[in-house]
Amino acid sequence: MKVKGYIIKDKGINVLIFPSATLVKNKVNGKTFEASGEVTVDNFNDLVRLNTKTRVKSIQHKETKEDISEVEYLNREKKLLEKRKYDEDEYTHYWESLDDEFNYRKFIASYNKVLETVYEEEEIILEEQKKVLLDTNHPFIKSKFQNSGEISDVCVYNKFSAYKEILKEKMNEIGAVELSGGSFNDLTEGKLSWANSTHSCIRYVKFAGGYLFDDSYDVKSVRVGTFETLKAEYENDRSRIRKIIQDKYLLKFGKFNEEKTPLVLEALNKIEMAYRTLQSLKPMKASYNDKSSAMKFVREAKELLNNSFKVE
Repeated sequence: MKVKGYIIKDKGINVLIFPSATLVKNKVNGKTFEASGEVTVDNFNDLVRLNTKTRVKSIQHKETKEDISEVEYLNREKKLLEKRKYDEDEYTHYWESLDDEFNYRKFIASYNKVLETVYEEEEIILEEQKKVLLDTNHPFIKSKFQNSGEISDVCVYNKFSAYKEILKEKMNEIGAVELSGGSFNDLTEGKLSWANSTHSCIRYVKFAGGYLFDDSYDVKSVRVGTFETLKAEYENDRSRIRKIIQDKYLLKFGKFNEEKTPLVLEALNKIEMAYRTLQSLKPMKASYNDKSSAMKFVREAKELLNNSFKVE
């Protein structure tokens, strides 16, 4: 029999998953029980499956209650049947003597089979073994157990909630005031405030005179995967969203260390326009690397200029 096994890392326990009710025995303490669903074990090889089999224990006389073995019963029956003949023309058995037939029928009617149930042990094979977390201790990534009670190595990443929290956290850091209810009309150019729509996640966040994000930030579904994979994805999302906000903040509210702030801001605007133009290009395969290199240089130039600002 093949089953799945899970090591619950945050609880330090082992669990076997039985897809249906199964009679098992613990080889350590000898206890027998019916396993169904999740069963906790000290070691994955502690249990064996018990297969039930019915066999004849003995043959018992109905009146005297005398027990004889199945072998003895068959031998007596065989001896009585030796007196029965076979008609090859009619393809049937017949008795030459009524007494012989009566003795046989009486013998058959006088005994009952006494049955017993025996158990045959079958090894339980661990089909797969995975390490899982029941509690991820992460605000936006939950295990399937936390969501549905089912033990699994699958986790769910709520990007919708994560994006909104990352946005709010960064806006608070830079001191931007949220205008409640997505009051776009109340936003003023040059004013450190922001607003979001009541739909589409953070797609329509408006800050510093324009929208911050594109259509890819209108997330509606959750992501599914291992905790490690989803955690890396969350960290990447967090870093990217924070950087978009920071770049826009520096562009509109940053102060250059020297007296050339207007020129540098104009340069940043032109770099941003160049970067967006490059993004929209769809070069032939042979020119794809050239486009990637050009975008890399533009990003680096923008980063150098942004680093020249100081935040007050």
